[in-house]
Amino acid sequence: MNTKPIISLFKFVRSFQFLIVLLLLILLNSACDDEKDDLPPDDPIVVEVFDRYLYLSDIQAIIPNGMSENDSIIQASNFIDSWIKKQLMLKKAELNLTVAQKDVEKQLEEYRSSLIIFRYKQKFIEQKLDTLISDSAILRYYGQYRSGFRLNHNVVKVLFVKIPIGTPDIYKVRQWCRSKKQLDTDELKNYCAINHAEYETFNGGWIPFTNLLSKVPIDIENQRAFLKSNQFIEAQDSLYHYIVKLNEKRLTREIAPLQIVKENVKSILLNKRKTELIDVLEQNIYKEALESQIFTIHEKF
Repeated sequence: MNTKPIISLFKFVRSFQFLIVLLLLILLNSACDDEKDDLPPDDPIVVEVFDRYLYLSDIQAIIPNGMSENDSIIQASNFIDSWIKKQLMLKKAELNLTVAQKDVEKQLEEYRSSLIIFRYKQKFIEQKLDTLISDSAILRYYGQYRSGFRLNHNVVKVLFVKIPIGTPDIYKVRQWCRSKKQLDTDELKNYCAINHAEYETFNGGWIPFTNLLSKVPIDIENQRAFLKSNQFIEAQDSLYHYIVKLNEKRLTREIAPLQIVKENVKSILLNKRKTELIDVLEQNIYKEALESQIFTIHEKF
C-alpha cells in the first residue's frame, strides 16, 4: 500500500464518504440480514487504513437483523467513521511512543487475570448467595446503625383531600380530617366518593414534602419552620379546595424512617453477604492449596 500522511488520508476518506455510503447501500441491501457464516469466502474490503482493513462482515456484525435500510446505512457510516479515526489515532500513537511505552503485555495480563477472577466470583455468588433478607435482619441492622441513615429532605405522612369548589359542608370535612375515629374516616371516604372529591393517604407511607406541595397551591418559604408549627394545610384555587392533615413528619438531617431506607439496608446486607462469601472462598482455596503443597513460600529470594 502507498502510505500517505495521516491528515491527507483522513481528508481523502472524508471526501469519498458518499462513495462509501453508496457501496454500503449496494452491499447491505442484499446482505444486512444474512448471518456471518453465509458470507462468500472473499469477504469484501470496505475501508483500508495503512495495513489495517475493515471488511463487510465487520460492518454486518454491528447491524441488528430487521433494521431498516436507511438506518443500516446511517449506523454503518458512523461505524466506518469511528473505525477510521481509531486507526489513525492508533497509528499516531505508535509513531510517537517509545517501545517501552507501547509494551502493554503486563497490563493486558493483569486485566485478563482480574477479569477472569471477577467473572468466577460473580458465578460463585450467583450459585451460593442467599438473597432472602428477613425483616428481622433488616430491623436489627437498622436498629444498630440507624444514626447513619439521615434524611436529605423533609418527609411526611398525610391525609390529602381535594374537593371541587362549591361542594357543600366543607366544615364537616375539616372535622372528619381532624378526628381519629374510624367512623369519621368512613364518613369522609363516603363524602369524597359522592362528591367526586379526591381522598388520598399514599398508602399510609412517607412521601417527600415537596411532592405534597406540588399538589397544593401554597407557597412555603421555610419548610422546616412550617412543619414544626403546623399540623394542617388548607388552601384553594379557582377549581378546588384542599385540606391536608400532616399525620407524621421527619425533617432534614433527622433519622430516616425504616420504611424509606429499607431497600438500602437490604442492599447493604446483601453486599455484606457477598463479601463474606468471597472471603470464605478465597480462604478455602488458599487452605486447600497449602495442604496440597501446590505452592511454596521461600524465606529467601
